[in-house]
Amino acid sequence: MTTIDLYAHRRRCNGTSGFLLLCLILMLLCVLSTMLVQMGIALYLCGKRGYGLDTAMQAVLSPTFMGAVSTSGVGYLVYSLVCLAAVWIWMGKPAFSFSTYRRMGPASFFQILCLFLSVQLISTWLSSWMEAVLNCFGLSAMAALEQASALDGDLAMELYAGFLAPVVEEILFRGGVLRALRPAGKGFAIVFSALLFGVFHGNLVQIPFAFLVGLVLGYVAAEYSLGWCILLHWINNCVLGMLLERWPLAQGVIVLAAAVGSVLILVVQRKRIGAYLHNLPPFPRGTVLVFFQSPATVALLVFTLLSTLGGITPISGG
Repeated sequence: MTTIDLYAHRRRCNGTSGFLLLCLILMLLCVLSTMLVQMGIALYLCGKRGYGLDTAMQAVLSPTFMGAVSTSGVGYLVYSLVCLAAVWIWMGKPAFSFSTYRRMGPASFFQILCLFLSVQLISTWLSSWMEAVLNCFGLSAMAALEQASALDGDLAMELYAGFLAPVVEEILFRGGVLRALRPAGKGFAIVFSALLFGVFHGNLVQIPFAFLVGLVLGYVAAEYSLGWCILLHWINNCVLGMLLERWPLAQGVIVLAAAVGSVLILVVQRKRIGAYLHNLPPFPRGTVLVFFQSPATVALLVFTLLSTLGGITPISGG
């Protein structure tokens, strides 16, 4: 079994989780600060129109205005730039590298795309199962489900969710996190970058989906290139999520077809897949325990756990 310097590994894991925790805090600050700016601008415009302070405050704090501000994507656009700058400071140019390790042919892309899209079906099943379990205790995660699937904000939110999020998240996780964990081995980097990708979403519904998707994207980043990860992520967010959400039947047919294709691919390619997994070196001794013992990892898990619990609400009576 491969051995590594566990002290260096602890620092690496601590630094990686700490950076992700910083990114979450930066996201919250960007969103909250832009909301405050929008409220300030609204108050100023109300004043220009001759509204009194009380009337202006009522208008700004009204459910209509606050709902529009809370679903605005302006803060996320700001965060995108801040996050990319932070990744550059953290990892430098390598995190933005689109170097190709090996060529991906049309057949390989189609097979990976099927596996990637079929995760949506697995995620839907898991969401239904978790909701059924929560219902037994008088709880529901439907608010989290709606939050996870809601892309109907303003133009800025659609721009972020459909186009910028795939770029930012892939550079952050596959360009930065996976690369940072790579000294512990390719397999370790793929699995634990996917785990951090799931945890980072802080949403009961999105965590398993993001983890499974992260495994596919981690494999693509490690074997092909970051560019293919961005393309797959863009297909999921923009094409499957935004364009086809208006035609749920078409969306369902595509996901079901991808799932059937994935089963066939797994059967036909089982020997190649088995050989690939067999050739991956096992996790070096102690690396998993060290990962979960890192203070920043513990802090990140607690932070996201609280966010996850916030998405679970009592079932309303009636």
